This record gives sequence, C-alpha cells and structure tokens, in this order.
Amino acid sequence: MDDASLKLFLQNNPEISTGIMESSDADFIRVLEDVIDLLIDKQIIQFTEFPDVVQRKLLNRRRYRESLRSNSDTTQLLEDGDDIF
Repeated sequence: MDDASLKLFLQNNPEISTGIMESSDADFIRVLEDVIDLLIDKQIIQFTEFPDVVQRKLLNRRRYRESLRSNSDTTQLLEDGDDIF
C-alpha cells in the first residue's frame, strides 16, 4: 500500500480498515482449510494426527461449507424459475 491518501483514508476510517482485515482473514482461513484438505487427500498428513479439538473444528467447518453449498444449489435451482411442486 504505497498510496498515502489511501493510508490516510483507512487511518481516519478504522471500521473500513477492520472490515478489510476481517474479510481477508476469512479468505485466508478458507485457503488454509483447502490446503489441509489437499494434504489429507494426498496422504501427506492424516486427519487423525490433528488434536481432537482441531478435528472437531475442521469437521464443523466442512459441514458448514457443505450446507452453504447445498443451500446455494437450491437457491440457484429456484432462481431458474422452476417450481418444486
């Protein structure tokens, strides 16, 4: 971030700066989850090597992402104008 006016704007509007970081953090968490899944799929690490608390968190996140995906698929189908009855 080399633009001085942008830096000044973000300093004067910390809620925007915080929102940018939170969004970035969420994106980074998604990347880490994908890397973990890739390492497990390639059998570089085993899921059971993680501590129980980490396993639970990963499973909860996986379930949450799957539910979001299935809700998104349903929404897409309904947006196409098709009735389900």
